[in-house]
Amino acid sequence: MKRKNILTAIAGSCLVLGGLTSCEDFLTLYPTNQITEEQFWEDKGDVESGMMACYVQMTRKGLQQKVLHWGEGRSDNSVVQDQGNSSIVNLKAGILEDTEGMFSWSPFYTAINYCNKVIENVPVVAERDPSFNAGEQQQYIVEAKTLRALNYFYLVRAFRDVPLVLQSISTDAEAFNARVPQTPGLQVLDTLIADLDTIKDMGALTYASSSERCGRVTRLATYTLLADMYLWRACMLKEAEAKGYRFDSLSTSITEATADEQSEADLNKVIEYCDYVIDELRERKRAFSFGFGEDEESDQQEDMYPLILQEMAFDGALDEVFSQIFGAKNSVESILELQFDGSSIINDTWTESMTSTSDGIVGKMYSINPSLYANIGQVNPEIGFGSCDMRALENTQLQGSQSNYLYYKGTLSSLSFESMTNMSEGTMSNGIRANASNAFNWIIYRLSDVLLMKAEAIARLSEPSEDQLKEGYLMTNAIFQRSNPTCTTQSESSGGNAPVSDRCDENYYSGKTAATLLSLVYRERQREFLGEYKRWFDLVRYAEAQNSTEDALSMMGADRALQTRLRRLDSFYNPVTEDEMKINSALKQNPAWNDETVGAN
Repeated sequence: MKRKNILTAIAGSCLVLGGLTSCEDFLTLYPTNQITEEQFWEDKGDVESGMMACYVQMTRKGLQQKVLHWGEGRSDNSVVQDQGNSSIVNLKAGILEDTEGMFSWSPFYTAINYCNKVIENVPVVAERDPSFNAGEQQQYIVEAKTLRALNYFYLVRAFRDVPLVLQSISTDAEAFNARVPQTPGLQVLDTLIADLDTIKDMGALTYASSSERCGRVTRLATYTLLADMYLWRACMLKEAEAKGYRFDSLSTSITEATADEQSEADLNKVIEYCDYVIDELRERKRAFSFGFGEDEESDQQEDMYPLILQEMAFDGALDEVFSQIFGAKNSVESILELQFDGSSIINDTWTESMTSTSDGIVGKMYSINPSLYANIGQVNPEIGFGSCDMRALENTQLQGSQSNYLYYKGTLSSLSFESMTNMSEGTMSNGIRANASNAFNWIIYRLSDVLLMKAEAIARLSEPSEDQLKEGYLMTNAIFQRSNPTCTTQSESSGGNAPVSDRCDENYYSGKTAATLLSLVYRERQREFLGEYKRWFDLVRYAEAQNSTEDALSMMGADRALQTRLRRLDSFYNPVTEDEMKINSALKQNPAWNDETVGAN
């Protein structure tokens, strides 16, 4: 079958499914009894429309905005811009109410149900449509299972224990009768990992168009998601018994004798799967004619870690890294990003929650924590952005003395710098996306994720080798160096005016420990993924590995009140909404947020 461009296919899928019901209601977990499917799953075109509906659901504001609140809003990346919004004021203060709609998980179960429908109906359509070949069937199964796992992974990171529903639901009666209780988060990950591990090599390696290559699930997306889930399971298995987590050695995805041994095996899987993705992205980049340096040293660095580099590092230069990754989108570094075209599919999550452009650039719910710019005069501060870090201006517009730092990443389409060595001088020019046509893609995974996942896995090994530690530091510093292209070592500066940092030294790792690497990875992740809805989930993973929230709260600079409210590991996860508890009597409330403990927190 000739595949459509993904944006065309996504836009059209709602029209096709509209014959059954609205796209908002079609195949939801709690559907209406008026849905009929008898004439829908007839040929492979219907499978494609069903598959596109899975992607459509993930572009919905109702889903994306929740990831924003859970991943960015709860973290130390943000401060409350809209003080009149009591919901997010309470969220930041660690007062999580089960009556808040922001904690509804229903959009994710809608997407999961879409995926379940595709998985179940591929063999049905195969019997009805002789032109639906085995390769096409396999690809749709891989896509649907990977997207299903991704939606569950967001739920596990946000709630930990969630209902695991692997069969589709088509009527209210089915939903009511199911009343599925929560499955422990560790067991949800076991199931997802076992499922994807059996199909990880069956999906398409790439597509012809960039929007499909990055906007549809490929083999690289499945491998990256698996690496991320293995990393999370490795951290959840740390002190599993003390946390009350059941380690099931009979699980289909568990092979080791003890939780600690399995955790170590999982970390090695992270490294293995990240290596696969890095190797494939290296080959992809070699196939493109742009992005390579002209000198041998640059080529060697790119051959190790195929990052897009800033080739023209002079005052007034265009930010080539931002332009390719976030401006033009679907870069050679991209693994999976949800597509927005600015016409049929508009990223109104960003414009309604972060910054709008109706009257200049205007802040919305959140702005950036000023602490990330407190040391902008230094070259390499421990926390936040340094003086020559391009990411400082990729994320906000610096305008002299200021206390309000608006999120810019999804609002800009391009920018150039007044000074490559002093970001506080601001931008020379920038391109702005209009509200009505915001086409900022939601990037789920890119190369930086993979490099930093591998570095974290190395840092968490019980006894990493010297070569592994060296590689962990080199990978983490490669991301720093590409965002600080004018930075150099003391010896290379030779008394010049170039900014100097020992993080540009290839021997930076010498004498340093795994614990130092782990801290460096988390600080680099904060800089690299600011505004990409990942930071709180990073902090939860950190707390899981320690069976304590203390160090994670210290890392985010939490005040005493927040430390008191979030002292329990349970409190790092969301409450189950009151509405869900009423619908499904089998559900149990997160112990941190039940009636007896909320006041104590």
